[in-house]
Amino acid sequence: MRFNLTALGLALTLTQPLAAQGRYALSLGGIWSTPIVTDHIFNDIDLQPALAPVVTLNGSWPVSKKARLGAEASFASGKLDTKESGQSVDIGTLRSLTVTGGVEAPLTGKLWGRLGGGFIKYLPSEEEGVFQDGGPLRWVLGLGVDYRWQWKPRWQWVAGFRYDFHRFTTDELMAQGFGGTQDVHRVMISIGIARTP
Repeated sequence: MRFNLTALGLALTLTQPLAAQGRYALSLGGIWSTPIVTDHIFNDIDLQPALAPVVTLNGSWPVSKKARLGAEASFASGKLDTKESGQSVDIGTLRSLTVTGGVEAPLTGKLWGRLGGGFIKYLPSEEEGVFQDGGPLRWVLGLGVDYRWQWKPRWQWVAGFRYDFHRFTTDELMAQGFGGTQDVHRVMISIGIARTP
């Protein structure tokens, strides 16, 4: 018991300086996605998330004089549209949670770059259609750029751009004979505020 308390105390002591050097940000914006399913029967049919609002939480900690190790979580919620012959029909709500880890480093002036990877979890409002067995969990790769400018001594405004890529499929699609995956590209633009060390 004494060993456990000592180890816990040591861990808390070592993490305090790191936490004090943390940079934490909250951003709001919009995210656009290419279709998650494309098919052709008599006409081209696309299943595509509509432009959706997104909220992002970000934290980063120094690993060298310039580079920082970061974690980022984004939650988006918007309509899911099916498009056929130029006509678009809203078929419900599709939410997504994206969590990534990565490296951040200054590019030039007030511009910072980010490279990372993690996962995206789709959270449909209804378990039906291609989401008959629920929303899939997929690996995701992404990059981004932040423009940061000082507001107050320990506060910054942040304008962000993010791009990510993943491959989409579901158990229901595979059961229906769709053996491949759909390449999905997403772009996010946001504005937020950050607390600096």
